[in-house]
Amino acid sequence: MAYVAKASCNYTVKGQPMVATYHFFLDGNSGSTTPHTTSVAELAGKLNTFLTTPLKAFLASVDSTLDNYTVVSLPHPLGSGTPDQAAVQVNAAGSLGLAAQDTPKPLCGLIRLHTGTAARYGRGRSFMPPLRISDDLNGDVFRVATTRYRGHMDDFKAQLDHLTRGGSAWSSSEDGRLVVYSRTRDQAGVTPYFFDVTSTEPRDQVHWLERRQVF
Repeated sequence: MAYVAKASCNYTVKGQPMVATYHFFLDGNSGSTTPHTTSVAELAGKLNTFLTTPLKAFLASVDSTLDNYTVVSLPHPLGSGTPDQAAVQVNAAGSLGLAAQDTPKPLCGLIRLHTGTAARYGRGRSFMPPLRISDDLNGDVFRVATTRYRGHMDDFKAQLDHLTRGGSAWSSSEDGRLVVYSRTRDQAGVTPYFFDVTSTEPRDQVHWLERRQVF
């Protein structure tokens, strides 16, 4: 049975829990002789496979950890059933070499999630972990270098793209894809309430995000 799932990437920076949340539509491929709908546990495993290495690149080895991935199904209509849940524990230190933080925690990068819908409810965004090294900036723009923050954003984008429709994260029997989900439309019973992500775009300009617990 097809469903939408909320997936959370949970990590800790200098003792502060943080989360990045994504949504996926999961179904079996009707063109397959053995269609298979991805379970929440299988999705958590895919996140671990594709996102762990690029996420750790943002996190300082001295004070930051990638904790786990959690996935929960969203029954439709909302509240109509018991959600399925799964988690994959990572508990791994970051891989960013860092002597000392010299930037405010709210400074971070952003990747836009584009859909074929121009309306606001069809636009998505993904805030990256905090910027830790001020020299990665030139004014309010990221320096372009593969070893710097902007390069880590490109690496993350490349892996996230595997989770869009037709990406290598999905087998030929699965029809899974990264989507932008509108809870407001879902609650109102309006369709469509999710929109396929067709492309992702790292932004060159640094962003300021105060509330790290809510993405």
